Amino acid sequence: MRIFLWISLLIASSVQAQVTLEFEQNRTPEYDEVIAMYRDMDKAYSEAQLIEYGKSDAGRPIYLFVINADGVFDPYEINRDQKTVVLINNGIHPGESCGVDACLKIADDLLRERSFSRDMVYAIIPIYN
Repeated sequence: MRIFLWISLLIASSVQAQVTLEFEQNRTPEYDEVIAMYRDMDKAYSEAQLIEYGKSDAGRPIYLFVINADGVFDPYEINRDQKTVVLINNGIHPGESCGVDACLKIADDLLRERSFSRDMVYAIIPIYN
């Protein structure tokens, strides 16, 4: 159990460092970098999952990043549990990078610090368009 916890902490700290590194460069990561960071958080935390839902007008995948303390990601099960769902849609128009940056930081902070509510599900569309 201690070895598993130690490995989990190592993985979590590497994700945090990777997300923070992008912000230290004072620039918004590009689409592929943003999705890679969400994939890293998906792999590092059982409470998070990155789900592909279709294609944008530009032909790129549209993703939904879900944080749920219970590790449940099926929309029907989440509805049955009657949790409050917070949906954030980023990058609807070109040049709207503030939300993209903010949500990466929020997701990283929530997961790293385990500061998410057990009564809520956080759903983030990393980049819509």
